[in-house]
Amino acid sequence: MKLKLGFFIIFSLFVSLLLVSEADSLLVYLRPPRMTIRMNVTPGKYSTSQAFLEVKNHNNYTVNVEFIPQGDFVDSVAFDEESKFDLEPEEGRNVSFVVKLNQPGIYNETMLVTYLLEGENPVSLQADITIVANEVDGNNILKYSIIGFIVLVIIVIILFVFLKGGVKK
Repeated sequence: MKLKLGFFIIFSLFVSLLLVSEADSLLVYLRPPRMTIRMNVTPGKYSTSQAFLEVKNHNNYTVNVEFIPQGDFVDSVAFDEESKFDLEPEEGRNVSFVVKLNQPGIYNETMLVTYLLEGENPVSLQADITIVANEVDGNNILKYSIIGFIVLVIIVIILFVFLKGGVKK
């Protein structure tokens, strides 16, 4: 009886080991998961702002990474480099992109970052990007430039007078 029980236990363990498949997971990294981009926009004129997202490969094998803007963000974002590339094991990369807008407002956008290992299901992370585009009147820039120039001329005149020995009476 004890021999049959021992044989049954060994046989059950053997079958269990055969049925268990190797579990392997894809480790993904994206930083920051949320960001706010602040920029000044003159209505009707395009303004740009640059930002970046960091990705890392913490796996023991090469993975393919792709940045995919979603919704309206597709038309207002351009990447400085390729948005799809391979990452070697323990490699990281900062992916720069430029946001281009011509209207003020608050935009809530999404960037998907997809990690893909050949023959496996892709894993995606989402970066939530809020863009605060403040309206700037183009005439204000000219006004402030003129005021700054006048202040600079006054400072130069005052320094010139005091360096030449002051005001003579």
